[in-house]
Amino acid sequence: MCRWKRPVLLAVIATCLLSTRIGWSEPPDDDYQQALAYEQTPDMPRAEFWYRKAADAGSLDAQLRLAKLYREGLKLSQNDERAAHYYRMAAEQGNAVAEYKLGTMYYGGHGVEQDNQQAVTWFGLAARQGLPQAVQALTIMRHNGHCCTPPTRLSSLPMPSTAALTP
Repeated sequence: MCRWKRPVLLAVIATCLLSTRIGWSEPPDDDYQQALAYEQTPDMPRAEFWYRKAADAGSLDAQLRLAKLYREGLKLSQNDERAAHYYRMAAEQGNAVAEYKLGTMYYGGHGVEQDNQQAVTWFGLAARQGLPQAVQALTIMRHNGHCCTPPTRLSSLPMPSTAALTP
């Protein structure tokens, strides 16, 4: 046996034994890829199963995709409660788009109880990351008198550079 094959083989065996012993499953990215494949077939019940499995395991991509599918109701039945759930999971990982989307759901009362303060919180988090839509949403809320009592001031939020907005 070649010198390099033995350590690789031992590493593979050890990984298999450990993963079986401590209950590891496939990484969430593998589950996400499986879901994408089923969505292309289109076998949406299986895609939904794999997306949910990946999302629950922490896959940001799966959380965002499921939230969008539930929110838009194009390939899955429209379900704002589930959309809000998965946007929240992604937002709690610090994803600016998810923070913004969750803010819009709170602002409009879609899938969650309408709550301007929650909307401001989520829009503010996204705006601090430089998401222009979130800054605009805060501006609109402020203009309509729905938010922005001190210390939430739009002038204190960083504005993205134009270079960051170009693809």
